[in-house]
Amino acid sequence: MQVLSLCSGYGGLELALQRILTLAVPVAFCDIYGPARQVLETHYPDVPTYRNVLDPALKEIRAGAVTFGFPCQDLSNAGNRAGLIEGKRSSLFFSCMEVVEAVRPQAVFIENVPQLQRYRDIVDGTLRDLHLEPRWATVKACEAGLPHKRERTFIAAVRGGSSWLGNCATAPAQQDVEPSFPTPTVMDMGWGRSRDEWSTWIDNQRAKHRNGNGHGRSLYQLCGEGTLLVMEHLMGLPTGYITNQGLSVGAQRKLLGNGVAPAQGALGLYRALQQF
Repeated sequence: MQVLSLCSGYGGLELALQRILTLAVPVAFCDIYGPARQVLETHYPDVPTYRNVLDPALKEIRAGAVTFGFPCQDLSNAGNRAGLIEGKRSSLFFSCMEVVEAVRPQAVFIENVPQLQRYRDIVDGTLRDLHLEPRWATVKACEAGLPHKRERTFIAAVRGGSSWLGNCATAPAQQDVEPSFPTPTVMDMGWGRSRDEWSTWIDNQRAKHRNGNGHGRSLYQLCGEGTLLVMEHLMGLPTGYITNQGLSVGAQRKLLGNGVAPAQGALGLYRALQQF
């Protein structure tokens, strides 16, 4: 099955799909973020990488599946909560769906934060307008053997007669583990602060917001200068997949903090497909 990837990031959703549908092969990627394209071009040198989901050339690509994890900043609790329709970034869902309408794949696979479920009627309606029947599953990383609590929602939407995909999917490994690490995130407020600075900052936040812990846990405060390698490991990626690409610290944090953990994605997509 040829796969067109939109809003690709480092390709984590496609790695997830390949774990359960071994014949899934990316034929094109698309991401506006330069470091993401650099990583994709390193690991997939023979696969074209486009810059903009609005590029009309994407609508000419023939693919049996389209994947995308559109930006979550307007949906997530850590973002501005502008919403699916009004949010400048998360409204890219509709741009991706315009590509889906043109390509007419047999299946669409989507990843986002659990807050997307607030807009389930809109998402399901948009998919059904294109004769794609959706199924949803929400999975925590610690359910897939990754020791943190990152929670993500996955959607598998198939065209009529394509529910055979659920029968072809290979069950991924499922291993519940203790979420002993802070979740990898772009917004690690402890990053770069000394222990004393972090303690003072937490005390100030606790007083300001009158909550129990100030601002959650910081992976940087736990791991220090090795945090990027730990983030890579917590996402279930091979060592160096992101950290050995000559990227800035900020770019690596952004890619790893926003990316899809392949093991988690595989479990989520499999659970969605099994509902057919």
